[in-house]
Amino acid sequence: MNFEDPSQPSPEQKLHLIDIFSPEIEDLFRDDGVLYKRKREPLRRARQATKPIIIETHLPSGLVETTLEAKKGDWIITGSVGEEFVVLEDTFDTLYESLDDGTYLPREKTILALKNPSGASIEIRTSWGTQIGDKGCLLVVTLNDGNTFTSDRYLIGSEELLRNNYEALEV
Repeated sequence: MNFEDPSQPSPEQKLHLIDIFSPEIEDLFRDDGVLYKRKREPLRRARQATKPIIIETHLPSGLVETTLEAKKGDWIITGSVGEEFVVLEDTFDTLYESLDDGTYLPREKTILALKNPSGASIEIRTSWGTQIGDKGCLLVVTLNDGNTFTSDRYLIGSEELLRNNYEALEV
């Protein structure tokens, strides 16, 4: 019998640690990254945590991408394919705007997305913790108004998730 947890990488799927802030990765973003703009569609679901709760975000493959504790007041967002993720209370208003009908709309956002350059499962460190991606994930850097890189860097689990939430821009 196999009692391994299928949501975690197996021992032979060693995670490659990628420094998403390294000059080499920044060069790859500049050379091979594709420019996208956030779609402005209401969130599927957004709720505030009323007490601390652990939220696991899963990749389409079932791999656990992140495990975070939503503290009271933090927001739990349900994404385009039913995945859940945590947005800190003090960050939520910078990322989403409230509409009169009680729904929330993502604010405008431009990113560069880069296909996982390692060809294997990876791990990165973000401002909110560790994120894991499989070989089909994308590395992302948010751009500011001057189209320079910000410190907001993370993974998107698959091209499907990227296309559900962003549209490619013509350069």
